[in-house]
Amino acid sequence: MLDVEEEFESLKAIYPEIELDSSAKSGRLVIPVVLDKELEICLENSAQAQLISNLSPIELCFTLRDKYPQEEPPHVELRGAQWIVPSNKDAIVASLIGLWQDYREVVLFSIIDYLKERSRDAFGVIDFSQPLVLDKKTYEQYLEADLQAKRNQFNLSTFMCEICQNDKKGLAVQRFDPCGHIYCNECLREYFTSNILRGELDNIHCPSFDCTKAYVETNDRLARGLVDQDMKQFEKEFFEVPLTKEFLNRIVDPELTERYWKLNTTYKFEKYRRLFPFRVAQCPRRHCAKYFLRKDENDLLSICPDCKMAFCFGCLHSWHGDLNSCRNYLGEKIPLEDIQLWLEHDPDSQVRNNLAFKYGRKAIVFAVEEHLSDMMFEELIESGEAGIVRCPSCSLLIQRSDGCNKMTCSRCRTYFCNLCGETLSRTDPYSHYNNPMNECFRRLFDGLVQES
Repeated sequence: MLDVEEEFESLKAIYPEIELDSSAKSGRLVIPVVLDKELEICLENSAQAQLISNLSPIELCFTLRDKYPQEEPPHVELRGAQWIVPSNKDAIVASLIGLWQDYREVVLFSIIDYLKERSRDAFGVIDFSQPLVLDKKTYEQYLEADLQAKRNQFNLSTFMCEICQNDKKGLAVQRFDPCGHIYCNECLREYFTSNILRGELDNIHCPSFDCTKAYVETNDRLARGLVDQDMKQFEKEFFEVPLTKEFLNRIVDPELTERYWKLNTTYKFEKYRRLFPFRVAQCPRRHCAKYFLRKDENDLLSICPDCKMAFCFGCLHSWHGDLNSCRNYLGEKIPLEDIQLWLEHDPDSQVRNNLAFKYGRKAIVFAVEEHLSDMMFEELIESGEAGIVRCPSCSLLIQRSDGCNKMTCSRCRTYFCNLCGETLSRTDPYSHYNNPMNECFRRLFDGLVQES
């Protein structure tokens, strides 16, 4: 028969994590609760549900009495495991004492084994056939217990790093979600640090071939803009960061994580601005310079979410009110090809809807109207009915109001013919009208406008 000292030594050999006090003949062991069958938990008054495979652990505390093991059982107490109500804990403890009563010898091994085995079905106190409905606080506690248990199981396991091909314990590796690829901290630290310092932001994700290929394909698709996709979903996917700060901080220095976050924010917004130039605003204050998405592309008033500065999106000055409009400035930013696309499609077409989202409906309608006005004006000039011509040197529009057909540009002082637009000689401009071979021969005074 084992004495107490031998029993303690054996327990320590089998369970290195156990805490023992030989002088007090007491001990403490945390027993993980790994379920044989997944348990579905639901948040009350919500559709939120989750499958878990671990419950909060059982903390076994025991003290051996003076006459243990022949005449007295150990004093046993179960702590933690909030999923076991006090009355059920009392029943479990009674079962543990019953193990001693059957044999009246060292029983700590049997007690631990009993708790490990019976906890796999939660001692029968939970009905696995239906979801367990919990309030918000308890629901979160169950999720956290399951997550922590999985972390502990992972840390005690051994994995091969897919980069250096060395076996490492869970504490020395990282597993990417949701792909599950595993790399050691040392390899990831070297890879991520070098890429962040070089500004190669598109390499900060799971480095596996499959994940890199999927990342590139997603980026290529997003770079094409909206293609039969919900805008909110598109924006969520566009601005999604592959790794969380918490994950990155486990690998590189926090200063590098912050550097990556700042660079990535700028990078993402600048890419988005190329797709939707009127959606992205940046605070004009140098000490702030916050990027943000405008709530209404048709409203020039923009308010920085950080420093609360109110400014005009058109001119980037402090807000000057609606009376001082900057629509011309915005309209000039819209490419001609997009204006032509608008004109080529029906009012209810998806193309027009996308363009309206890209620039704001007011801005593109204004730009289209300006374009049509310019086209009509050009046609009027070409027709000659308005008596307006362009200077052949600087393209200034000039209307003949009096005198002959020898014109002088008021901007660049170039001489040119009002009839054919040809540049005239600076020394003898009238030779153009005296040349019999010229279509303007003897037409210097055609359509003469009398001086008033």
